[in-house]
Amino acid sequence: MEQNDNLFDKLKQMVGQNEANINILQEQIDVKLQMAYFKLAKIIKKQIDKEKDYLQEVEKLYDPEITIEEKKKLICILASFENVSYYRSLEKFKEMADEELKPWVTLGLQESRMMLESSLLDEKQLFISTGLGGKGTNLRYFVVLINNKEEHYNETQQNLIKQEFQYSINKHGGELEETIFDDKFAKITCLLPIEKPVQEILSKTTKECNSFGDFINENFLITNVKKMSTAEIQDFLDKQDNGNQLEIDDDETEQL
Repeated sequence: MEQNDNLFDKLKQMVGQNEANINILQEQIDVKLQMAYFKLAKIIKKQIDKEKDYLQEVEKLYDPEITIEEKKKLICILASFENVSYYRSLEKFKEMADEELKPWVTLGLQESRMMLESSLLDEKQLFISTGLGGKGTNLRYFVVLINNKEEHYNETQQNLIKQEFQYSINKHGGELEETIFDDKFAKITCLLPIEKPVQEILSKTTKECNSFGDFINENFLITNVKKMSTAEIQDFLDKQDNGNQLEIDDDETEQL
């Protein structure tokens, strides 16, 4: 997803003049797994028998003799129908599913729910999924602030970052979930409403902090793909310094 200040406006352009219900994936699910799900779901939709009653197949989800791959296919099948019974069967199975299958079932439930809502409400549905998920209509972001002097943030600087970002994010209807200081980095996990200009909010807050000493690099990292380790962040910055093509997972991380 290209990070910009007009994401919500672009989404509105996509649906035209008609109203649309925005559905944000709440869970944190690896982006590559999501891509694998949607790729298989697209294939399955071309193969399924629209006249068949697949409820009789549901018991296979609980059968230890059935492979994980076959179960994934069945989940995609059940999620491809506007059928409340299929949705309930997936909902029930999720409670008992192996950890490997739970993210897959979550995506199936999301797809099934959207189809049902679209049919019942006669309203377009927009599905937004990121690796870090969201909460309600807020998207989750991972932000990295780099110390200007490439040293650890001192206690005063740490407290200032926490206070300023807490205030700014809350003021815009978001939530500051976590702030971790490691090496020369301040790693922030936060939620912000999808309609808010994320880059602008973070830039202004960084400038506010710097009014007390100019200790944060004006460029920061932001991604909604995953939380990055200190080693991954440093590797990202090293590649930039070497002039290499930057790519974190699905190129959803960029320097702003």
